[in-house]
Amino acid sequence: MGNRNTAIVASALLFVALAQLGGLLRPTVVGISWQMLVLGAALLAAVITWTGLAYRIPVWVVAAIGLVSYGMIAMRVMAAELMTFILPTAPAYAEAGTELAQAMAIIRTGIEPVVPVDGVVAIVIGVFWVAAMVTVYGLMRRPGLAVVPGLVLVIQFAVMDRTPTSLPMVLLFAALLAAAILAVTSDQRRSSSGRMVYKSGWLPSTGLAGKVTATATGLALFGTVVAVGAFANRVPHDGVVPWRSGTGLTGDFFGGISYNPFIGIQQSLVSRSSAPLFYAEIEGDVAPNEVFFRLLTMETYEGGKFFASQPDIRPIVDSPSWHTGGQEFAGPTAGVTTTVLIDRLQMDWLPAAYAPNSLGGDTEFAASIMVRPDDGALRFAGGLTYPELVYSVTSDIPQPDMAALTGQDGSLSPLFAAAAAGGAAVPQPVTVELRPTPPGVDRYLALPDNLDPGVAELAALTTAGLDTAFERGLALEAWFRSDAFEYTTEIDPGHAATDLAEWLLPQNSDSPNFRRGYCENFATSMAVLARTLDIPSRVVLGFTPGRPTAPGGDTVVVTDRNAHAWVELWMPAQGWVRFDPTPRPDGVNPSTTAQITTILGFDPTEYLDEIDDPELEIGG
Repeated sequence: MGNRNTAIVASALLFVALAQLGGLLRPTVVGISWQMLVLGAALLAAVITWTGLAYRIPVWVVAAIGLVSYGMIAMRVMAAELMTFILPTAPAYAEAGTELAQAMAIIRTGIEPVVPVDGVVAIVIGVFWVAAMVTVYGLMRRPGLAVVPGLVLVIQFAVMDRTPTSLPMVLLFAALLAAAILAVTSDQRRSSSGRMVYKSGWLPSTGLAGKVTATATGLALFGTVVAVGAFANRVPHDGVVPWRSGTGLTGDFFGGISYNPFIGIQQSLVSRSSAPLFYAEIEGDVAPNEVFFRLLTMETYEGGKFFASQPDIRPIVDSPSWHTGGQEFAGPTAGVTTTVLIDRLQMDWLPAAYAPNSLGGDTEFAASIMVRPDDGALRFAGGLTYPELVYSVTSDIPQPDMAALTGQDGSLSPLFAAAAAGGAAVPQPVTVELRPTPPGVDRYLALPDNLDPGVAELAALTTAGLDTAFERGLALEAWFRSDAFEYTTEIDPGHAATDLAEWLLPQNSDSPNFRRGYCENFATSMAVLARTLDIPSRVVLGFTPGRPTAPGGDTVVVTDRNAHAWVELWMPAQGWVRFDPTPRPDGVNPSTTAQITTILGFDPTEYLDEIDDPELEIGG
């Protein structure tokens, strides 16, 4: 094989492409690293191709041998435990199909670097297997073809990696492109030396780089550097292919359902299909049909909607605590262990009961999980949940301590004082240590400068005469669940909670969908009203309690209908407390008031009209 220069450049291109994969795939947690598997497979493919062509075996036969060899290696990667020596069994093919389906879902919708699951590694091995075979064929038959696989892979991986390409990387590619042109040209000139003279005489003597080669090399260098600099910032961060960036909170993506928390609250959480997302076996101190599942919280309010700002997440194995100091719940909790079996849910945030404190599951899977200390949210970094994925989460579910919430400084708050005066058995409040604000409180109180002042006035009117954050939260929740509002998914397009004043204020009662909507509208509105009262708030994206699969059983099924958004308000006596202002007619989202009524034996919101404040007009 005399194309020495071309061989060097072609090999360098493949090694650069392999290095680029380090930005697309996470390191292997258990077993041989994927880099070694890919490199070893590529070398084997090169040996098979070189040997076959050296012994003048027909190209199609060499290709067939290479295909069969790759198939055996891929099956070994994806279903090693189901192989009989080197031959796959029938179950091995089924396992390989599952692995490939999961890999394609990760490739289509994953955010790099992704988890190197077996299916992804098998696909990458296949890519480099073909690249190695084509490269060796080119070196032995068509030198110009030898550098093509490496160039294509380097460009493709640069496009797939949404991290901005550094200037050194641009210059490296330009240098390799120029070297490829020069190497092919020089090897072709060298291979033609010593041939018989043309009848017309010897060809004119030329240098190593002729005019055409020099021009092509210059254009390649100039085009690479200038084009990258000119167009790098014009490519959207979320990619240019629709399946790379979902446009709503819910949707059917290739057979799976995904909820995107980073695009803000939009009019899209209305699918309400009966598709099963996951099953959960729940054991502990809370009834299975009372456990809410959270994905994460959205604390940033801009442009009339809530969204999750770029989260500070860290590997669970490196995190001494799953919650930021001061964010954890300070009151009593009930422990539960939830074993989740994923069905159609495909996303990188894991449903879990609040607040998680330990995770169990496959070693490689668990090592890829990140935690967001602000809210204990769990992220499957570099991957998506997939059918048959099983993991378990142990959680401490907050329980309201009525002795800490019915008042402050040992005295009953106005609402509970009115209830006691009306004959209700109200627990005597106790003095507890108060945490005035959560860490980073500005994020939970921030409001736009152009917020209609009528929104703050309405919040003050609705909670007039009330002192504590807890009773104000109950008043707001009760108001949104009153006859003044209507829950519906049949709304006119182009109107959402982004037009908060138009949706909420009485003077806009003639506007489309006035006080009509679904969970995003209600959760957004209550969270904003709470902030005008200086109560830190955040919107939670998650699922209402699932339906038991059998009467009295411990396993529940959570469907697309359970997708929901609610509110958490900061209670200085305890921490984040759930409130649900959405008046859903199916009753799958019990309110905090209903929970409190069960505990106390009376409904505290029935005494709102007893508050001695003439300005209080609930539902105004």
